[in-house]
Amino acid sequence: DDCEQLVPEWLKFMVGVVDSNDIPLNVSREILQQNKILSQIKNIITKKAIELFNDMQEDEDLFMKFYNSYDKMLKLGIHEDSKNREKLLDFIRYNSLNHSEKFITFQDYIKNCKTSNKNIYYICCINKNVLAKSPLIERFKSQELDVLYLTDPIDEYMMQNIKEYQGYKFVDVSKDGIKFDEENAPESVKEDNDP
Repeated sequence: DDCEQLVPEWLKFMVGVVDSNDIPLNVSREILQQNKILSQIKNIITKKAIELFNDMQEDEDLFMKFYNSYDKMLKLGIHEDSKNREKLLDFIRYNSLNHSEKFITFQDYIKNCKTSNKNIYYICCINKNVLAKSPLIERFKSQELDVLYLTDPIDEYMMQNIKEYQGYKFVDVSKDGIKFDEENAPESVKEDNDP
């Protein structure tokens, strides 16, 4: 019922039974929790869960029911599980400036962005309607650049651990340092956002 060694924190919503011939019998719980076999089982459970989520994506309605219930846990996984971070990023979905009524993935964002753009722009706020009216995204709107709306409090926490996705850098449009050339296109981003 409560074995931290079997599942990572972000998969605590999963329920199941693990059947293994390799776990020694007649040992105390403390000795069992230090057993290397549990670490292997944890890796297998995590791998199988990610495969299951991948398969679920083939049915968008089914996946969205799952995502709407457990998106915070997936984001927690991105924050905590550096080994599986890249795989988990494929499951995350957001509304954006150009897709206010439909969720898109990071992959969708990249497919739709201008070829010269090598950034994934995002902005954090509690409400997507507030974001849509933000003066911070006006110049992006005029250049037809998309900006992801991160409206969950855990999003900002998650973004601290991801810098890029498939070679595209994540850029918070609310931070200082985005420079525009004379045509108002984003030119460069200052690495250090501290004042």
